[in-house]
Amino acid sequence: QKRPLYAFGKLIRFYRKLLNDEENADSSLPDYMILVDDDSYYNMDLFQQFVKSWEEDSSFPRIEAGCLIKQPLHVGTNFSHPFGGFGLILSRGAIQNLMRPLHCNSNTAASSSIEETSSFLNHACQQLRLNWFGEASAFREGMSVSDLMDAHASREAYYGSDALSTSFPFCFHSDWILGHYMNHYHISSHVTEFKEPDPFYVKAYDYHRYMPTIRMGWSLGILYENKKKNPPRNCYNDGEKCPVGSQICHHLTTKQLKDIYDTEQRISKKR
Repeated sequence: QKRPLYAFGKLIRFYRKLLNDEENADSSLPDYMILVDDDSYYNMDLFQQFVKSWEEDSSFPRIEAGCLIKQPLHVGTNFSHPFGGFGLILSRGAIQNLMRPLHCNSNTAASSSIEETSSFLNHACQQLRLNWFGEASAFREGMSVSDLMDAHASREAYYGSDALSTSFPFCFHSDWILGHYMNHYHISSHVTEFKEPDPFYVKAYDYHRYMPTIRMGWSLGILYENKKKNPPRNCYNDGEKCPVGSQICHHLTTKQLKDIYDTEQRISKKR
């Protein structure tokens, strides 16, 4: 799934262009951005209540998954990632991290005057050198993480089966690759309680020292083997199973979306 990364990269470039325009610089970035499928429903009143409950404002880098698929429940990856249809919420601070240029072949990152920014840049360069998904070959000095995501997906249009022994093809579900970049490149400074091993159990590195933390919140929902400890919440609001008052639902038809909206509007008018 290359297209979601193309579109995401294009959107971040648009924001960067606005930032470079002095007239728009102060208002060019949204407080929050939601990546969501076109068959999903978000109750925006509940969304606003949710983000207002955070201790930090939107300038703090934070990412929340509408539904987090927690390793090791799923098949195909052994790290956690969002269930894309339920959305991915990025604060303005997280968007800014995606836009920061990486100078991994110089001392620019380490010389930053802002300690938190410097820490993010240094870690991003460290992660790039680990090259878990072959992204390093797509990197060019000065790229941002969003640029890297776009270049990584754009590297080759198609791969024949005979190339698999010598190439590292881009063959990822968009949820997987978003989980990789958002978690492992520390786009979010919000750290959850879970820790998990690196995707390939790289023995060349200090395993206990370099154990990535999950950096996507799951207050809205999580799919995890311990359902009593971590109830699925919104993750089960799928298709026809979308009760009135739901914060998020996925796999809805156009009619279902309209019916939910109309019902919520009627309830709102009675209050």
